[in-house]
Amino acid sequence: MGLEHLHTLLKEIKPHADHKDVVNHLESLAKPTRRPTMTAGHGKHSYVQNSNWQAEFMNRVFKRGNLFTAIDGMQILTDGTDLVRVADFGCSSSPNTIRNVKTILRRMNEKRSGRSAAGQLYQAFFQDLHLTDFNTLFRLFQVVSVNSADNASVDDLKYFAAAVPGSCFDQLFPPASLHFVMSSFALMWLSKIPPEVSSPNHEAYYGDVMLLEFASKATVDAYREQGNKDLRNFLEARAVEMAPGGVMNLVFGVRRNYYPYYICPTDKPTEEVWDEMISEGLMEASLRESYQSPRYFHHLKDVEEIMGDYSSLFEIHHQEVVPFFTYPPGLTAGQQSARYSSLHRGVFNNILVGHFGEEITEMFWKRYEEKTSRGFSDGTIVDSEDSTFLFLVLVASRKETKPASTKSGD
Repeated sequence: MGLEHLHTLLKEIKPHADHKDVVNHLESLAKPTRRPTMTAGHGKHSYVQNSNWQAEFMNRVFKRGNLFTAIDGMQILTDGTDLVRVADFGCSSSPNTIRNVKTILRRMNEKRSGRSAAGQLYQAFFQDLHLTDFNTLFRLFQVVSVNSADNASVDDLKYFAAAVPGSCFDQLFPPASLHFVMSSFALMWLSKIPPEVSSPNHEAYYGDVMLLEFASKATVDAYREQGNKDLRNFLEARAVEMAPGGVMNLVFGVRRNYYPYYICPTDKPTEEVWDEMISEGLMEASLRESYQSPRYFHHLKDVEEIMGDYSSLFEIHHQEVVPFFTYPPGLTAGQQSARYSSLHRGVFNNILVGHFGEEITEMFWKRYEEKTSRGFSDGTIVDSEDSTFLFLVLVASRKETKPASTKSGD
């Protein structure tokens, strides 16, 4: 349920509500949130309007062909299986998830042999947190079909679609029920912020910084522990839910160096903007000190070790670290800055408004775009394949082995 629908529902039931706890719960849901859900709706700063980078990246993944090779070898495409189920974990609310799922289903449909069209059934599950704007997502289904560049045959592919709210770090489906699992740009969002980083007396205290990039090693260590727990829990849940021979495609942020923590060339100007707003008295320092980032880019070595621990359950077919750098040549400094601002607004605006409010958040974005434009212009910010975000692209299949129940605790 999107926030706009929660507000409408509140207006309808408030005069008639006998139970204050119901109203209070709905009011709490209707407030801006720091939970890592992307910016809702269709507006200028929504994730719908600002997720082109993610779409471009996934197009590159599909064109590489490694994922399709794994799909082509799936036994269910030739053994007479009537119903094939796919799930996108952490789907968010942009057209990207619909296009990605259709790309997978089209490939499967092309490879299924000896079956009549009527017997080829597909079911797609779109999974994300409870506060995800699923209403916007489902309004986009027809838009995606109409605007698809290759839609000459797209509309012949029909499938049953459903939303699945919840945490991707929990089991959400029956055992051995999923044939294809994907998750794109979701696994770097933590299930919870490590509690110790909020304690001023703890060595892992997040402190008076905005980004994890400027926090202490002890803080990064705390995030690492939580991130590794989350990744293990994700793999445990998928191992239960996936049918033997099922294929899994994961795309999530990583970094090669453990500490200092670095992911993006605009880290420094981002932190500087917040510093300036505090020094100029535009916001209280305590407001920033009470903020901790909900995002953690995994250390590549940790991911490799964790995947090794699950080698009895998953066979890795392809693993590659791919730079997120997708700039077309010839962009001006202003255009580069605008693209970065668009990317980060779509991802973080909802979270920042939930903590800082709309006025401070809007002030930050204005200054951020101005500062990064100057940086791109004078060369103090350089965006290249060597300095930009890194994402791990992993293709694996589910082995026959039954998983043990070993979910990592809180």
